[in-house]
Amino acid sequence: MKAYLDTTVIQVLLFSEHTEKDRERLPETQALFEAVDRGQLDAVISFYALQEVYAFCRNTFPADISGRIFRRALAAICEHDVELVGLLSRQQRLSYRGMFNLLDSSDQPHVILAHLTGCDFIVTYDQHFESIRQRIDVRTPAQVLQQLV
Repeated sequence: MKAYLDTTVIQVLLFSEHTEKDRERLPETQALFEAVDRGQLDAVISFYALQEVYAFCRNTFPADISGRIFRRALAAICEHDVELVGLLSRQQRLSYRGMFNLLDSSDQPHVILAHLTGCDFIVTYDQHFESIRQRIDVRTPAQVLQQLV
């Protein structure tokens, strides 16, 4: 199985101390990344997600330390056995934008990349992805872990 990991999952792994809800989600998110590292699940993370992690750092932490925190976050992501994929070409965005209609258009590149990289589903905590479930499956980390057992 191959999964696209959305930014919401990555941020729980990296920054769960910032909200109560994320602290509750941390054990299942850590277990998901452990399953990836054991080879039970192939995982894809895009540069779009990395850019969103960068924006989170810039918006959450003081300017004098946000760059350093982002670099540590990037290093933590790279410790896991994930496939990093780049940005879409202009042609790819134009070709696939009508195929995946989302309420939040900023999520569209994630869905297109999940499709183009052959992912079976998107792992997310974001409800915006529900509208494309007929095109590509959407799961939470807990749902993925249940299937792996």
